[in-house]
Amino acid sequence: MGVYVDYVIRYNMENNIGSYYEVEQTDGGNDQFLKWFEFKKDITDGKTSITITGMDISDYYFCMYCDSSIEMPDKIMDRPVTAIAPYVSESSCGEVDITAVYLPGTIKSIGRCAFINMENMDSVEIPASVTEIGSYAFGYSRSFDEDDEEVFEKNNDFVIYCLPGTAGEKYAKDNGFKYKTPIRH
Repeated sequence: MGVYVDYVIRYNMENNIGSYYEVEQTDGGNDQFLKWFEFKKDITDGKTSITITGMDISDYYFCMYCDSSIEMPDKIMDRPVTAIAPYVSESSCGEVDITAVYLPGTIKSIGRCAFINMENMDSVEIPASVTEIGSYAFGYSRSFDEDDEEVFEKNNDFVIYCLPGTAGEKYAKDNGFKYKTPIRH
């Protein structure tokens, strides 16, 4: 019996949003959701790109592959994925603690609190293509005080892998995180 991964895209042209997910399929007809991304299509200066607005990973994926990492796609609908929206990690249902996020070299912008509350993620490699990183994007947890104000707690052991002179290095320095040059670059 063969097993393969299929990619499914649903897109609503009226409101410019869609979903992209991977499904493991077998010849026997058993389909299993692996990972999912919500996205919106952006058109700037006549160029179309994709912003990831949500993500999730199933516990089946975790159990099957003994891995709780998620790799962001570099293209959806033949358009480059260039941005990660603010609070993208909050769309995850929380069944699996994501420990690693792999960003493609097409990403230019990462929104505020994009990967907030990912306590089991201890590092990230930020591609040199990234030019903008919002506050608290990596390495922080968020809660609310009795006045419903946001309270941020820094993961002091968080490590940023980045090239010198990049937005990744600036984010690491500005936030007091350790940073290292990636092994492969």
